[in-house]
Amino acid sequence: MVKALLCALLPLWLGGCSFSSTPKAGDLSVSASASWPYAAPVHYALDEQYQFASDEVEAWFEPVLSAVGSELQRKGWQPATVHDANLVVAVGMLGPKDQDDALMAERLHISVPKRAEDDGVLALVLLDPHLNRVVWRATLALQPEGEVDDATRQQLSQTWIARMLATLPR
Repeated sequence: MVKALLCALLPLWLGGCSFSSTPKAGDLSVSASASWPYAAPVHYALDEQYQFASDEVEAWFEPVLSAVGSELQRKGWQPATVHDANLVVAVGMLGPKDQDDALMAERLHISVPKRAEDDGVLALVLLDPHLNRVVWRATLALQPEGEVDDATRQQLSQTWIARMLATLPR
């Protein structure tokens, strides 16, 4: 029912080309540490142990992971191993029918915000592996509205991730 996915990040809604029209992004919630000691270029790692996606959102996994990597690199961040990274990027996704909030919260070291019954959620979390703490997180409520083709899924993933990562310090 729930699975940790690939060595990168995570997806969204009903398998295949799922949703019911074009999904819409809702409320964005951001929380950041009071200090940001990470000098440019930030070295980040995407590690499988910090990924969570339900079966319902599996088709969104690759587009979201791709969007996270390209958006961070656009900001000048550089990929690294977990051992060499300043920050580990955790990604989680739940579809609107999923009841796995507690499991995702445990996997990503966060609390999942209360969500409307018909909302899915996309979460990005930055963890400092040396201090073992969350330094930034963003969650985005997503409302499904129909079937989505691959090109639209890629475009929406890029838009959502850019919106979320625009809130990063510096």
